[in-house]
Amino acid sequence: MLDLLIWSLSRQLSAELAVVLRWAPTNRWLSPLRPPTPKPQEGIVFDRWTEIAGLIAALCWAVAGLVFSRIPASAGALNLGKNICGTAILLAVIFTRPGGGSALADLGIEPLLWLTASAIVGLVIGDRSYFRSLQILGPRRAMILSTLTPVFAAAVGWFLLAEVLDGVELLAIGVTLAGVMVVIRERSPAPKVLAGEGESRPIEGLLHGVNGALCQAVGTALAKLGMEGVTPLEASLVRLSIAAVIGLGIAFLIGRARPWARQLTAPGIPARILFASSIGTFLGIWMSLIAIGALPVAIANTQTATTPIFITVLVALLLRERVSPRAWIGTAVAMGGVALLLLA
Repeated sequence: MLDLLIWSLSRQLSAELAVVLRWAPTNRWLSPLRPPTPKPQEGIVFDRWTEIAGLIAALCWAVAGLVFSRIPASAGALNLGKNICGTAILLAVIFTRPGGGSALADLGIEPLLWLTASAIVGLVIGDRSYFRSLQILGPRRAMILSTLTPVFAAAVGWFLLAEVLDGVELLAIGVTLAGVMVVIRERSPAPKVLAGEGESRPIEGLLHGVNGALCQAVGTALAKLGMEGVTPLEASLVRLSIAAVIGLGIAFLIGRARPWARQLTAPGIPARILFASSIGTFLGIWMSLIAIGALPVAIANTQTATTPIFITVLVALLLRERVSPRAWIGTAVAMGGVALLLLA
């Protein structure tokens, strides 16, 4: 029953937003609200590597997701831990390079405000909702809801950035998401609620999943607005450091700092969080911002939405779990949609 509700909700929201997007090109009265799309950032070479950066991010998030899903900590603790670790890694990488971080000294107030808003919406609120949805619904159901992100991103990209997709791009997005949906509708064991959060109803997981998808879409659009004059690596540092500071403040404010610290410093946990944060938070967010800077936000989010495809391949190769023919067919369909996006 819950599967049917989640599936119906995803289809209904996708259909409603598709109507809005078809109406978008003639809707000019909103144009004063749309800030100009940022120019390509200095330091990005726009070639085939940048066009597949979103796929690299999806692969990174797949690896990190397999690790994070096995860490017995609350959603808030995991989110704070990965933001702190990601910030530390970025600081080490940026400021050990010659001239590293020089663009941050010239970062204007307006880009800083956009990146701050992006951090709050995408990394603080959105990621916390995603982790919580993952814990309540399990990976398969949570990922069904995460496929709403490219649909939301298409609407947000049109509204904030005046990005209008052509028919081939919309078709490619649809094909990619159809393949992803086939994969993640495979049967999986019932999820368990992880430590630190208590019992929750499935409807709470559903709401967290939709909220996470919406926040991810809005966060990426806001990040694109704030990337004027800074590289994706430096923009990642700004977003993650702001998210880490805000997360720490929230932890102390609600009295969860000590419990979360105990969860994150339990034996064996720090090494796993550091590994997952290095792959998913540092490299994954960096690659995703390269994709956002090079592509419309809907296309970039479609690439990163292929994370379930990479998880399917990883569990088959590394964990030796059986993958059904239907899942392999879905993987092939999704990859076909991605190929169409690259050729569009």
